Amino acid sequence: MTLAEIAHRLGRMALEDMAATASYAAQRSGHPGKIQENVKCGVVGCPHPGSKWFTVPEEKRTDVNIAVSMVDDAYQNACDHFVLMSGDSDLVPGLATVRRRFAAKSITVYVPSRNPIRAAAVELRAAAQRARELPLLLLAKAQFPNSIPDGAGGTLNRPATWV
Repeated sequence: MTLAEIAHRLGRMALEDMAATASYAAQRSGHPGKIQENVKCGVVGCPHPGSKWFTVPEEKRTDVNIAVSMVDDAYQNACDHFVLMSGDSDLVPGLATVRRRFAAKSITVYVPSRNPIRAAAVELRAAAQRARELPLLLLAKAQFPNSIPDGAGGTLNRPATWV
């Protein structure tokens, strides 16, 4: 197997992981705002004989739902301290709104990421009163079990590729 073939297979596995992750997140959130996205194989000189384009579901609106829920919780005085685990800068406007309108409420952001560039999350960290690193060893202990009831007689299953 050539290096290009290995790279293509790894890229395909990454796309499948993204699709499974989006599907699981949509199931969990109850807001399946998924769309189909066409993604082109990025391996230069890819020897794959088939199509170089793959269709994967892309999960949408989760960040908006989180931000709206935070603002709503602030207005309803449902909490005094928000704890957010994310590195997504799309949440900055929601955090900024809570801080601007509810100065007495505090926000702590934990950024989980193996990638040092993504872990920087400069805008998100700046939008919160406190920002901390999330030890990755704790992340595995904080996940749902492999299978959980969905409340309607079925189950939600974690993708096999999630560790």
